[in-house]
Amino acid sequence: MTIDLAGPHPVNAIRIEWAEPFARRYFVQYWTGEDPIKQPTRGTWVTFPGGTVIAASGGTATLRLSPSPVPVHVVRIWMTESSN
Repeated sequence: MTIDLAGPHPVNAIRIEWAEPFARRYFVQYWTGEDPIKQPTRGTWVTFPGGTVIAASGGTATLRLSPSPVPVHVVRIWMTESSN
């Protein structure tokens, strides 16, 4: 899942309300370039310091992603293992 914030915004936390099935393992990342779709070679995905989740249980998850806000334009949740 990719979320375009329509411009740089300070981000240090995220709340995710999972449905069924949910991701058991995922990473919350931000894009270092301007547009990962139109310019995929002009940036990289970086995992927030607190953005690695390896044993999620669904429901509502509130994650503190970094100690101080990071200015980001695009955020993605990279799901690598499903509960299904």
